[in-house]
Amino acid sequence: MHTHALAATFLLCLATSCSEGSRVGRARPAIAAEPLAVDFGAVKAGTARTLPVTLVNEGQSILTFAGTRFRGGARGAFTAGALPAQLAPGERVAVELTYTAPALEGADGAQWIVQSDANNAPELAVSVSGRADRACAAGLVQCGTACVDTQADPANCGGCDTACTAPDRCVAGACTCIRRTCAVVGECGTADDGCGGTLDCGGCAGQSTCQDHRCIPPTCSDGLQNQGETDVDCGGPCPRCVLGQRCAARADCVGGLTCTAGVCSACTANAQCATDQVCRDGRCGECQSRLECGDGRACLAGRCLGCPDEAAFNDCGLCGGPLVSGVGASCLLPNDCTSTWVCDPDQTRVTCAPRVKNDCGLCDGPAITPLGGTCSAPVSGCTSALACNSANTDTVCTEIPRNACGLCAGPAITGLGDSCTLPNGCPSTQVCDAQQSGVTCAPVEKNACGVCGGVEVTGKGDACTLDNGCQSTLACNAAGDGTVCTDVQKNACQLCGGPALADLGAACTGSNGCPGTQVCNGTGDGTTCDAPATCYIAQHVVISQLCGYGPLGNTDDFIELYNPTTAEVDVSGYTLWYRNVTNGTSWVSNSVIPQGTKLAPRGYLLGAYGAVGATYSFTSVPPNFTFNFNMAAEGGQLLLWKDNTTPPATPLASNPKYVDFVGFGGAVQFETAPVTLNGGEALLRRPGPFASASSLHATTGADRTRGNGMDTDNNSADFVAMTPGTFRPRNASTTATP
Repeated sequence: MHTHALAATFLLCLATSCSEGSRVGRARPAIAAEPLAVDFGAVKAGTARTLPVTLVNEGQSILTFAGTRFRGGARGAFTAGALPAQLAPGERVAVELTYTAPALEGADGAQWIVQSDANNAPELAVSVSGRADRACAAGLVQCGTACVDTQADPANCGGCDTACTAPDRCVAGACTCIRRTCAVVGECGTADDGCGGTLDCGGCAGQSTCQDHRCIPPTCSDGLQNQGETDVDCGGPCPRCVLGQRCAARADCVGGLTCTAGVCSACTANAQCATDQVCRDGRCGECQSRLECGDGRACLAGRCLGCPDEAAFNDCGLCGGPLVSGVGASCLLPNDCTSTWVCDPDQTRVTCAPRVKNDCGLCDGPAITPLGGTCSAPVSGCTSALACNSANTDTVCTEIPRNACGLCAGPAITGLGDSCTLPNGCPSTQVCDAQQSGVTCAPVEKNACGVCGGVEVTGKGDACTLDNGCQSTLACNAAGDGTVCTDVQKNACQLCGGPALADLGAACTGSNGCPGTQVCNGTGDGTTCDAPATCYIAQHVVISQLCGYGPLGNTDDFIELYNPTTAEVDVSGYTLWYRNVTNGTSWVSNSVIPQGTKLAPRGYLLGAYGAVGATYSFTSVPPNFTFNFNMAAEGGQLLLWKDNTTPPATPLASNPKYVDFVGFGGAVQFETAPVTLNGGEALLRRPGPFASASSLHATTGADRTRGNGMDTDNNSADFVAMTPGTFRPRNASTTATP
């Protein structure tokens, strides 16, 4: 710490009387609260009181708040206002704390916790307390958390939790049953009084009747015998009664009926009728002749009246009427019916008594159903016409025969029941046509499966799912009386209805040169070569580039290593061994990679020939280490080994110390085949089989930054010769693009 900073802190501590520890801490944010305890006192239940608390940043850097909360206070009576996000050094802020008193009396307490990045108190605690005072208004009592009127509350009648049972109500603090009154129930009758008893509201005045507790005045249609009626709704003030209903006098009965033994009845004698009426067919009415009146009375204008002189009656019974003769003699009517002379209505002459022929011509014959009216023939049931019977007293229905097809009066039918063939090819039988006047070949339909007269088949052509999960369509079964789901087989790639795939599982070579196997393509209708994407990429450090004869001559040598993996590799103590093209028995030259050397993922490491007098032309790409052997321009054998022990004459890849090996030029040992090399060329490892010398050109090649990790254990295939001017080494500062 600088001297002036310590002095400033010391002066601050003097001003605030802080300890040594706090003097150092005040350089960071520090929080304080004023006051540290807040008592809201007694607060009326259901109301709130708010008091402020001031927060101060006593440190020398910005104080950042993380939030606030209340610890304790089970009734949740305390709340706090919002905080700012930060406080500058020395800045103060007032925060409002609120106590909302619960409905139930009692004390409340909690701690207000302020969270911040303060050095002295990351969680500052302020004590808060308050008391909920009595909240019920005058006349109310607190029961639980509610204020109630125990004088009227049925759940707390006379005291808390004292409930009334139905039908009682709480009246003046006591459970009381309030009886119903007739003013509520109605005008008449009896009803439940609401308290287990019976309320009697009495009867109705006069002839009114009580219906649904209401007095209803009498009417001539109320279905009751009242208001002086002789029977229900008839007689007296109401309409007259009919035959069989009760009566008090003949005036209570409809016209023509008499009141006999208190019942409206048919008359049997004139004496039961009015003096000027006669009894005919059980009804009292006007007379038609003197004979009906009897007792020497004459029938005058339909009324039976007395004649003063019996001798003054003529033969027609008219008092004082003219002489009439021939009454009772035979006569012939214009309709040829024989009749008798009778008095005419005015009793002054005779007339041939009318006789009427019925529709069949029989005089005074019974009424005949109109001739020609439709009827159903008794045997065939055909619609026919009515005709007179032999006695002309009634009609009979004329019989009409049916033909073989049941047509009334239809033509004769031939061929009925014979075999026939329909246009759709179905065999059938001749049946009556729709008009029943001929025959036709009875229709026989083919069902959806083409079977004549077959059962109905539905769903043909609808989609269905086979047990193998393939979608298909419903087709007719062999019998044509139902459907089956058409068989659809899956091919080897599980494609329903897919083509046969003979090459599935066969060996193949991917587009990247990797060996693979023919597998199902994405749609299952063919195969594709499934080969690993990076089969040619080494999973170890490789010799990625080497040059034994650079632009400055034979000593302008470099060796480049590359880590194609995604993990860092420690190459400390790895050795590079070199021998000429013809030596296949021993290793004579080696260089050790310095301790602490690590090769980054997809990173490079560059070594250059470091003997006295050696030249290195790529000065812009400095080497990461030097080696002590000079490689020949015509070729050689280069081995990367994991330690400084001498490798065997013929190093094998199975040796755990074996890392990589390159035979180039006319080398006698190599991996599969040596790399062909011309003087002045560099050998550059390919990033993949797709790369060429032109695509690896150091400045223009499309693959120049892709990393050089292809290792198929074939030096000839893995490396490409780069002519002068087209290659350039990479060092540890270079990272390849995968």
